[in-house]
Amino acid sequence: GWDDTQIVVNLQGDEPSMPATLISQCAELLVDESADIATLASPFLSREDFESPNCVKVICDDNRNAIYFSRAVIPYAQAAEQQELAIESALHHHGIYAYRCGVLRKFVNSAPSSLELSEKLEQLRALSLGMTIKLGVPAVRPGIGVDTEDDLQRAAKEIAC
Repeated sequence: GWDDTQIVVNLQGDEPSMPATLISQCAELLVDESADIATLASPFLSREDFESPNCVKVICDDNRNAIYFSRAVIPYAQAAEQQELAIESALHHHGIYAYRCGVLRKFVNSAPSSLELSEKLEQLRALSLGMTIKLGVPAVRPGIGVDTEDDLQRAAKEIAC
């Protein structure tokens, strides 16, 4: 029963260390009325993370709107000397989204796209529907995301401290 303009934030369960301030930062990106969805992404900390299919990559346009998300290395560097440029061009996506309720209703009532089914990334459904996803770089880096058993063990130790 919420109004179509009401903003909701979805913090995914694999982000147990997400600082509360970033929830607000993500929601505030929807001040840009051209954005349908907002999310956060950070520069990659290592080549290993950039190359891992467990770390979702996102590339964006000059207005910080998402162009594509992938588990694969994007953009692809055709030569060794371009690899650092590729890593700098992509961002490490975090599992947080802000939606306006009207957009969220349209999203959940739409069938998964072939891109979504291929990559197992629901944000690709939004892009397939022509939705604009605004990216923000977090003011502080979120803690460890949990994508593997090793990540779970590291996160458990981090939370226990």
